[in-house]
Amino acid sequence: MGTMRFKVGDAVRVSGLSNSQWRGFRGVIVEVVQRTTSEDDPGIEECGVRFAGEPCCWLLAKDLTKAPPEKLVRFFRYEVLERWKQLDPNGVNVLNGDRAELIMFLQEDCGFVRRRAEAEVDEFLRTFYSRLKSATAPQEKSDSVAA
Repeated sequence: MGTMRFKVGDAVRVSGLSNSQWRGFRGVIVEVVQRTTSEDDPGIEECGVRFAGEPCCWLLAKDLTKAPPEKLVRFFRYEVLERWKQLDPNGVNVLNGDRAELIMFLQEDCGFVRRRAEAEVDEFLRTFYSRLKSATAPQEKSDSVAA
């Protein structure tokens, strides 16, 4: 049996299913099943996903992406607005922290050519994750004790 992509408790976002009512929704994996037809078949991973206030919905793993915590998404959106001040705050609310999504967003909203958008997003993400890492790193204890 193949390696499972998701596990119970993972936060996910529906990224596939372009015509589905669930596209873009965030939920939590409550059950994972690997379906195979033979030993040689890697199988299909199906996930039971619970969306807020909804019953469990079964989706294929290929239609899901791991979702960062909502606090991180809000921080990401804030940092995007700080970096590109010309952006409309309401437009930025659709971003979920995804590189490709931000590149496409900058191309559409700022008129950037793809190359420029990719370069700016890559630099932004380097800075963003560096700041995030230093903000969440455990603080080193001082050797000296205040008297």
